[in-house]
Amino acid sequence: MSDAELKAVIAYLQDTSGADVTVEIPSDAAAEEAAAPAQEAAPAGAPRAPHASVDAIMAQLACVACHKVAGQGGEIGPDLSGIGASRDRDYLRRAILEPAADVAEGYPPGIMPPNYGDQLYATELEMLINYLAESK
Repeated sequence: MSDAELKAVIAYLQDTSGADVTVEIPSDAAAEEAAAPAQEAAPAGAPRAPHASVDAIMAQLACVACHKVAGQGGEIGPDLSGIGASRDRDYLRRAILEPAADVAEGYPPGIMPPNYGDQLYATELEMLINYLAESK
């Protein structure tokens, strides 16, 4: 378990027990840097190339650090394996772009980073939503 995952678990346990959360969860930028494979450096200020696969998108966002996807990954957030059977595309889009809008039952608010909309191109967001919606 990584340091970020451990701190997220501690924060979750503190929050669910009613105690003050005393740990600071690293920013998603630090988690992304630790989880993402090395990429060729782009010139300063140049936008990155869009990801061509859902796997690359999930690696960038480090989804499996907190969520199970296809039965593999963390348990800090809800299991996303088969989520398309119970949630529609609008819910999935809102959960990614506005995670505080609908917090899954049994999970504390504030764990999922709220800035994925700033990190994803629209095509990447739709690829991710389609993947999750088709996961049944």
